[in-house]
Amino acid sequence: MNELIITYGVALGVFITTWAVLWGVKKIALFQLTKLSEKTTNDLDDAFVGLIQTINWLVLGAASLAFAIRFTNAPGVVVQSVGALFLIAVVYQVSVGAAHIVDTILEKSQSKKNGKERKSAMNFLSGGIKWIIWFFGGLLVLSNLGVNITSLIAGLGIGGVAIAFALQNILGDLFSSFAIYFDKPFEVGDYVVIDTHRGTVEKIGLKTTRIRSIEGEEIVISNQDLTSARLQNYRKLTERRRVFTFGVLYETPLDAVEKIPSMVSKIIESLPNVRFDRAHLTSFGASSLDFEVVYFVTSSEYKFALDIQQDINFALMRVFEKEKIEFAYPTQTLYVKK
Repeated sequence: MNELIITYGVALGVFITTWAVLWGVKKIALFQLTKLSEKTTNDLDDAFVGLIQTINWLVLGAASLAFAIRFTNAPGVVVQSVGALFLIAVVYQVSVGAAHIVDTILEKSQSKKNGKERKSAMNFLSGGIKWIIWFFGGLLVLSNLGVNITSLIAGLGIGGVAIAFALQNILGDLFSSFAIYFDKPFEVGDYVVIDTHRGTVEKIGLKTTRIRSIEGEEIVISNQDLTSARLQNYRKLTERRRVFTFGVLYETPLDAVEKIPSMVSKIIESLPNVRFDRAHLTSFGASSLDFEVVYFVTSSEYKFALDIQQDINFALMRVFEKEKIEFAYPTQTLYVKK
């Protein structure tokens, strides 16, 4: 009896000592990494600090108990039970740590501009990854406890295929929303053109994206269609190339016609946020001498580009009126031979 008390007393002492050592190692490592993270700007050490913080006293207790049980003559069932408890604790800790890493990565990938929809998508993705981690962790525990998981995995695989087939469109839109989030072809507030649709992005959901058209109606497009369509995003536009044409009468004197490109150049170069490119007499039309003008507006605002074009038109009308140059319009001259 005394020998039994001494044995279990030693085991208790080993348990308490091991737990205290592990707890002390955790505290020291946490303290040193916290000091180091305060001196650096990268996120790696912060991630390690958070990872160590996820280690709780239950995990340390299971590890200490698994070590202390070796100093006793406990029955095999007890030893196996403690071993199973230690395995569950390890799988739990690995799952919690992996979930923490997932949360850290997703949190760092989010910007301040993310709306509620994007955050909902990220929470859904985070939850899905965590469920997968816990699922495989549970399978690992069951396998080590002697449970035959082959038939279980086979049954889950068949059921998963059936569910995935039934929900393929929904899952396609869901994964497309993740592709939109990570690739960022557009964001809320961007003006986009998709096939025959154009407007401002108002909401990016898990299944659909909503666009407010210029006319005012709401356009709802599935995310799967968006990721497979050719899309033009005008938010990334740094300058607009503008081309316009006009014609003057054939009766215009040649010296006046030759001055028109320089007139246009002076008008455009006098305007702010505009870069002149060229002005040429490009063709002899049916009833006019046709000019083509190209310039760039150093702004992505469409309304601003229209204002610039209007200023150019007004200035061109004033100069032509002063120089006695007339714009052409469709006319036909009928010659009758007597």
